[in-house]
Amino acid sequence: MKKCPYCAENILDEAIKCKHCGSDLKKLAISERESEKTRKEVFDIVNKKENKNFLKVIGGILLAGLSIYFWYISIPVLILWIIWKKNYIKEKNKKITYSGVVALISIGLWIILGIISANANKTPTITIIEPSNNTTIQAKEINIKGKIDTPKAVLLINGQTITLDDEGNFNYKFALQNEINIAKVEAKNGGRISETSLSINRVFTEEEKAEKEQQIINQKNKEKENIINELNAAIKDVKTYKHTSLDNVDALITEINIFPLYWNLAYKANHNIDVAIKQLGKTLISEVEKLQTKEFPVIRKEYGKVVSKTLWENDIEVNVSGNNNTTITFVGGLFAANKNIMTIQDMIKEALEKLRFKRVQYKWFDGASDYTYYDLEPKKDSEF
Repeated sequence: MKKCPYCAENILDEAIKCKHCGSDLKKLAISERESEKTRKEVFDIVNKKENKNFLKVIGGILLAGLSIYFWYISIPVLILWIIWKKNYIKEKNKKITYSGVVALISIGLWIILGIISANANKTPTITIIEPSNNTTIQAKEINIKGKIDTPKAVLLINGQTITLDDEGNFNYKFALQNEINIAKVEAKNGGRISETSLSINRVFTEEEKAEKEQQIINQKNKEKENIINELNAAIKDVKTYKHTSLDNVDALITEINIFPLYWNLAYKANHNIDVAIKQLGKTLISEVEKLQTKEFPVIRKEYGKVVSKTLWENDIEVNVSGNNNTTITFVGGLFAANKNIMTIQDMIKEALEKLRFKRVQYKWFDGASDYTYYDLEPKKDSEF
């Protein structure tokens, strides 16, 4: 059972005409089917339009990306289109004006220059024709042949510039000096760089192996001879060393910095496997220890004189005393305040220990029995 849509009385589901009000239910069913069909058609049209708009958006994004990448083409085309819209204004008969011709030629040149510019900045591609990677050969040299797709590029093999022909081909004789030889091939085109490498194995003959071993032996002997000569010269210098005038700070610094040079040379000799070099290293150490033991007391005494001259205008006296001149004393009214003493001590402590002073004293007047002092912990004069 169902209700009549006109009178709301109950009628059979199969009824095509209402028995109560006489309304034609068949026409109503046809009308409803047509309305449903119309709604579906409208929905399909809207859906197709939305799909079309979506494709337009995607196409626009792709076009924008391509336009940016190929800017040297897209910009002239855009200018050409603007000029077209401006100069071709006579409905269907669109005649090219003089300015349009000039613009067209200019844009053509722009496109050509853009293409040239793009090629000028193209990343070069390196093709090695021969030999193949990991080639094994019994020879002193081998020809490396190849090609670059940008003939204007600069080609380097292990840092050496290689000549290219007009088509980008190259042929380079590569020396094989070791059992495994690496050829680093590098191509530069403007700011673009590409690299590749080639490994070539060399098989040495028995004669070549013997010759190479002899070269190694000769080289080691030469190195040993040079080290021995250097050690002997250093030992001689240390034994006959005489310092120059030590009346300024720079001269004192130079004097102190000489010792580490000898120590470093002796240290290397002491770690050499050759017995003769080791012995010379020990001899050098002994001589440098003697030199430092003799020179440091002199350096400390001269340091006191230099500083005293510098601080004289500030009414500060400086005295160096003690066994081997290991105590330095500063005298001046400035040192009546503990704060001043602490500040100056922090400033000069490192320098005094480098000079191997053992004690520093601060007095606010000469002869004061009550004064401030600091015991330092320097290395011995003979130590490195």
